[in-house]
Amino acid sequence: MWWNPDSAYSSIKEAGTGPGNKDGSEKMNAQLDFELSRMGAQEMRTEIRRNRLESGLADARRAKDALPEEIGLPSRGMAARAMAVVIALFR
Repeated sequence: MWWNPDSAYSSIKEAGTGPGNKDGSEKMNAQLDFELSRMGAQEMRTEIRRNRLESGLADARRAKDALPEEIGLPSRGMAARAMAVVIALFR
């Protein structure tokens, strides 16, 4: 899932897309390095956000699964019957 900036850098460099003079190619390489590191950092932050979200969702699912056992919630049928009795009393 992680992107490798070295492979992208070497493939662009080998393609010969840089300018012919040394000063221009050094500037291009510096800009390329900057852009690749920026893109890598952005992808890393995105992956961290995704991992935190998945972790939070897993925690919420575990808490939800444990909730009825901890406090002993009544079944849906009992709650529905109790609500029917309350509604009937206030008619």
